Amino acid sequence: MIGSEVIERVDRFTYLGSCCLFLSIDWILSIKLDCINQSSSTTMNVDELNDLISVAHARISSLQDKLDHLEHSERERMKSALEAQRQADDSLRKEYIKQELNRERTRHEIERHKWLREARDAREHELRLALARHSEHLSHMLQLQKEKMEHQFAHQLREELAKERVAFEAALIGWTKRMEAIEDVIDGRADLDRLAKEAQSLWLSCEALACRLHSVSPSMKSHHETKSDSVLLSQTGSLKDFVYNVCRNVALIDETSGSLWEYALSWLQSILIVDVKYKCLEAISRIKPNIGSPYVQYIKDYDTMKQTDSRTDSFQLLSSAKFAMASDHNIFSGDENTSGDEALETAVRLLGQLRGQSRVVANDWLVDARHYLEAKQTARTLLAYVAARDISTFQKRL
Repeated sequence: MIGSEVIERVDRFTYLGSCCLFLSIDWILSIKLDCINQSSSTTMNVDELNDLISVAHARISSLQDKLDHLEHSERERMKSALEAQRQADDSLRKEYIKQELNRERTRHEIERHKWLREARDAREHELRLALARHSEHLSHMLQLQKEKMEHQFAHQLREELAKERVAFEAALIGWTKRMEAIEDVIDGRADLDRLAKEAQSLWLSCEALACRLHSVSPSMKSHHETKSDSVLLSQTGSLKDFVYNVCRNVALIDETSGSLWEYALSWLQSILIVDVKYKCLEAISRIKPNIGSPYVQYIKDYDTMKQTDSRTDSFQLLSSAKFAMASDHNIFSGDENTSGDEALETAVRLLGQLRGQSRVVANDWLVDARHYLEAKQTARTLLAYVAARDISTFQKRL
């Protein structure tokens, strides 16, 4: 726009200059024609010719001044137009640079967001791959551990089965030989007197064994014995003073042992828990339904008042075993000997349900108690056998 104005002004200046030149030429030609006409009519003198020349020079000078003035004004206008054009070009250049800068900033921002998105996607992809590898490794290790534990369990099971099979076969062979020997003795009529004496001595021995078993109880060696002596506890004392307390102290510890905090928590709970009589009777009634009628009525009364939980924990088992073996009551039917055996058998069956470290602590007492019950049962069996043998010998003698 400004460039076209400058070109227009230059054309106008050229046009005005050419017009002035043409006017000057026309004016001079007109004067020349006037002079020629006058010279044809009359002769011009020197003064008139000088005046004419001076007038022409004056006219030329005035025209030249106007042309100079016009040229100067046009130069000024051209300078101002060029300055305006330069300023406009500067503003346009700045605006164009600003637009280009904004465009570059936008492009760089878009590229930056694109790079960030690609980096985030790449990182998420790497994390997913790492998670998949970790999961695969974990599943592989779990599978290996499972196979190892299954192999160990199968190996231990085979060993235990082999041991039990050998023990059973040995016991079976022993009892078979004994029975064969008994049959041989019974079949031998010539040895009836000897058999009668043997039966009598066997009966006396069994009776002595039964009396001895009735007078003593299974004992248990303390886990904290010293080098100088060992503590032998009686039937009730072992459960009350040692097994009962120690099992309650570790009732919350599992088979794999535990931390010091778990032992402290188990000990604290063993102190805070109070034995409840109806819960002990309820646990005993599940094993021995034929307890005394007052206690049955006691359990029924409490069952109508409160719905009890079907599960029994270690504390309830220990309390029930202690209650069953208490000497100040008799909850089982029968005579004193049978009631005591039933109480011990009930306590063994209750403590046999223990789990964790409490089972480990009570294991020795359970072994002794089982041996005691087995010995008493064996004594009763032998007494019955001796009685039957005596009767058979007596019949054969008849």
